Amino acid sequence: MVYSSERLFQERGSVRIFLTKRVIRIVPLYWAMTSVMLLRVVLRGFAESDASPTLALASYFFIPYPRPSGPMDPLYGLGWTLNYEMMFYLIFACTLFARRAVSVAVTSFILVAMTIAHSLQLPMPRQLIFLTEPVILEFAFGMVVALIYRSGAILSPMACYALTILAFIVPAVLWWTGPPTRWELWGIPSAILVASIVLAKKPIFVPLFLVALGDASYALYLIHPAVNFIVRHAADRSLFFNPESMPWLYLAVSLCLSILAAFAVHYWFERPVSKFLKGRFGKLPKRAAAEPRLLLERHSVPKTPGPENRVRMWESL
Repeated sequence: MVYSSERLFQERGSVRIFLTKRVIRIVPLYWAMTSVMLLRVVLRGFAESDASPTLALASYFFIPYPRPSGPMDPLYGLGWTLNYEMMFYLIFACTLFARRAVSVAVTSFILVAMTIAHSLQLPMPRQLIFLTEPVILEFAFGMVVALIYRSGAILSPMACYALTILAFIVPAVLWWTGPPTRWELWGIPSAILVASIVLAKKPIFVPLFLVALGDASYALYLIHPAVNFIVRHAADRSLFFNPESMPWLYLAVSLCLSILAAFAVHYWFERPVSKFLKGRFGKLPKRAAAEPRLLLERHSVPKTPGPENRVRMWESL
C-alpha cells in the first residue's frame, strides 16, 4: 500500500480515493463468495452450519462476530484475514494527509500500540481483542520494507543471498527456542525474504505466468477452498481416484484446478466488475491516478535519486 498509493500522500481527497479503490478491489469477489456460502447455510440451516443471521450480516461488513460455538470466524472462513486488512486500510487512509514517512510511522505506532494493549489483556470487547492480535504487526513489516525500498536503498547480491538464508534460519531458531506465534514464524521471515528481493541491485526475472498468477492471487485465495471441496467430494466417491492411495495426485489436481479456476474468475468476473465500478465510482484526479512505475523500472521512477547517488546498504557484503 505504501508503494502503490504513494501518489496519494498529501493529496486532496486521498482518503476517499484510497478507500474507494480498496473497496472496489476487495469487496465484489468476497461478497460473491460470502453469498454463495450464505446460500449453502440457508439450505442446510443456520444451526447445522454453526452460523447465525447476525454473523452473516457482520461478515458482509468485515465486522468480527463470534459463531454460536464461540470462534470469531466470518461466514466465509477465509474472510478473517480481510477483517484485519480492512481495519489496516482504515488506519492507513487516515494518515494519508501526511508525508509518506510520517504516514508509515503513525500507522506503525498505532498497530504496535494495539498489540501492546492486547498483550496486556486490557478489558476490551471480543471484536477488539480479535483485531488487536499481534498478526497485525505484519502490516508494519511490509510498510517498513516499502519505505526502505523507496529511499533508494540497494543490496548487493551477496547481501540478498544472506537475507534469503536468514529468512529460513529465523523460523528454525524460533521453533528451537519454543513454539513461535504466527507473526514470528511467518511475518518476520516473509519480511526478510521480500526485502531480499525488492532491494536487489539487479532486476529479478519473473516469468509471465507468475505475473499473471500474481494478478489472480486474490481470486486464488478466495476460491481455492471451494475447488478443493469439489475435488475432495469427487475423490471421496472414488469418481476419479482414491486420495488415500494417491495423495500427490490429489494435491496436483486440486492445485491445477484451483489455478485454472482463479484465472477464470479473475478474467471473467474480477476484471469486468472492477472496470465497471472504477468507471462508476473510481474516477480519480489526473495526478492521483498515475500509478508508480513497475518494480523492474524503479531506477527511472520520478523524484527518486539516480543509481549513482543511491544508498548502497551493506555493499561490501
